[in-house]
Amino acid sequence: MISPLPVHSLPFPFCSASNTKNPYSFTMMYIWLVFCYYTYVIAKEKVEMSKFLSRIVLVIFSLVMMSTAHAQGYRAPMDEVVNAVRSNRVTDISRYFDNFVPININNSTSNYSRNQAELVLHDFFDKNPPRDFKVMDSGSPSSNTTFTISAFSSPNGRFNIYILMRQKDNTYVIKEIRISKE
Repeated sequence: MISPLPVHSLPFPFCSASNTKNPYSFTMMYIWLVFCYYTYVIAKEKVEMSKFLSRIVLVIFSLVMMSTAHAQGYRAPMDEVVNAVRSNRVTDISRYFDNFVPININNSTSNYSRNQAELVLHDFFDKNPPRDFKVMDSGSPSSNTTFTISAFSSPNGRFNIYILMRQKDNTYVIKEIRISKE
């Protein structure tokens, strides 16, 4: 019988203190562990290479399928915010508010607390319910920032909306909202 290899003796090149929040680092760590274990088994027990390769391929295939299923079920926070604006669900937008949110509506800017920002947006979208919502541009200028520029029409005219989100404590929060009439 093969004795298990002590985990603490294996180097994990893909897992560091700065990388522990990344779920894929744990997948890479698992692959590294399996690779090291089977390398140990081959060296110790002279297992046939074909059995080793078939097991490695099976493990990697399983991990890729699990990662793909996880990625398909994952919705980016900005996508959720955009869909909430499109559907006029201000409560869903407010889940992503930071403690204070600068909101600019037609060149009038104020910093609002989470609750105040929700009331301001409720008031605006009650008067201007979005129709014909269209994302014009979106992107990620840095690894922890994302934005979207969208346009929508309402009974009171056409509006552009800019939303900026930034990563804070392993979640994304809305850092700024600008709404302007065309």
